[in-house]
Amino acid sequence: MPQKNRRFAESCEQFLEDNASFCLVSSSVKKTTLDLLSSAHKHVSEQLQEGLLPYLVQKNIKEITCRDCLIFEDFFYVQRKKLKRQGKTEIYYELIGQIEQWVAKQVHEIPRGSKVKAINFTSVILTELSMKHDALKTPIEIIEEVVIPESPGLNRLVALAGVKKMEDIINLSSAISFQFENNTWVIFVTFDEEHVLSNRPLLKEICALHSSKPAYANDYLVKISKLSKPIQFYRNIPNHSVQQKDFATEVKNALQVNII
Repeated sequence: MPQKNRRFAESCEQFLEDNASFCLVSSSVKKTTLDLLSSAHKHVSEQLQEGLLPYLVQKNIKEITCRDCLIFEDFFYVQRKKLKRQGKTEIYYELIGQIEQWVAKQVHEIPRGSKVKAINFTSVILTELSMKHDALKTPIEIIEEVVIPESPGLNRLVALAGVKKMEDIINLSSAISFQFENNTWVIFVTFDEEHVLSNRPLLKEICALHSSKPAYANDYLVKISKLSKPIQFYRNIPNHSVQQKDFATEVKNALQVNII
């Protein structure tokens, strides 16, 4: 998915180049990604449908010529300001940025002396937006994911560790399920400092789940590979806390695996 900062994208690319064979995508992560992309497309599409034609009417633009490009600049500037106020994620900006660039190119390519009806031009814009949405969606759809059933009990324990967003809770629970069901260490790789990495200490203490930015994931893998397997590791924890015992109960209920 598009990243706010280029260094994030480069870090992801390098990480996958070096570690692709060790990486898995859970069904919950794939669903979260596709849902986010779908929501972004729906929002941007609605903004264009509801706003662009009235905007052109307000500017008394019934036909588009090659001289009208700056009118679109003002429109898309307002749209980005709305996205910022609403706290939208980067994929929204990516979609609207792609369609803005395409619109500018199309307007510049209108032959001098020619005109395109505004209503027809807006229809073509919406069609192009759908094509750009599909171009982003297709590479995600073909990723083979690991299907992991959701566990309300594990979700509750992840929430107690401080994670607030439901999609993050579900994704982290999937990683925990995979870890204990397969008795192999998992590192949840993410850039999300606010919702995931900030809660790393409790996720590790209660759920024995490690999370990391891509740049450090390999280092964590080397470190935890020296430990006992996850089930034995959890059994060896001295004086399990109330939360750890509660977690063990939920693992037993969800996975039929005894970790204490």
